Amino acid sequence: MPKDSTPVNQLFRMLPHILDVPGFPGKMPLMNNSKTPPGLSDKGKTEADLRRQRQAEALRANLARRKTQTRARAEEETAPATDAPPLTETE
Repeated sequence: MPKDSTPVNQLFRMLPHILDVPGFPGKMPLMNNSKTPPGLSDKGKTEADLRRQRQAEALRANLARRKTQTRARAEEETAPATDAPPLTETE
């Protein structure tokens, strides 16, 4: 049996003819045929700038928090051990 005689392959061979039917959704014209993407209004640009500023501030705060956390962990590892008694199990 040749490869092209399977039902799926037969359907794929017929597909271009099926899609060429007038009124089929696949052949509808695009809503916007312009070459340039839509731009932001002045209000949209302002909001985008404010959002970028908030994100940058949040990233800086997160980085500072992570650095502080890393330094604290490094100090814990290098700090001398205390003379605490060993933990014992209680019955």
